[in-house]
Amino acid sequence: MSTPMGSVKRRNGMGCTAVGFVMTSKKPVFDVMGEVMDVVYLFCSHVRAPKLHARLKLFMVDFEYKGTKRSLSVRFDRDDDYSNVSFGDKIIFSTSAAGGGSNLVFQICAALTRFGYVYYTPNDCENEFELFGMED
Repeated sequence: MSTPMGSVKRRNGMGCTAVGFVMTSKKPVFDVMGEVMDVVYLFCSHVRAPKLHARLKLFMVDFEYKGTKRSLSVRFDRDDDYSNVSFGDKIIFSTSAAGGGSNLVFQICAALTRFGYVYYTPNDCENEFELFGMED
């Protein structure tokens, strides 16, 4: 059963998230973060500088999107996550699917195709990913 982009199911008491990831063996974390931030600055307001959580190997970016305070996580140590979709090295980014978060993650996915194959789902409760592919 497909869920419309505007509605969000709940999983184990938690809301679903919009998720994208780029397959890249070189782990160009800072290059990817530059592209991510370009998209966030373009579509969001009140953007705060990314916070690096070195021990957890993730960046958190706080911002407002469509009048709602949001956070985007960018993880670069979870290569086993979503291995049912694609196995290998990846950089994963996600935010709550509610309130248009899926559109933001979609825009980020579109910007990252030069780094490798990019996968996207507007709602990880469904676990149906779309492959963006690579630029020529």
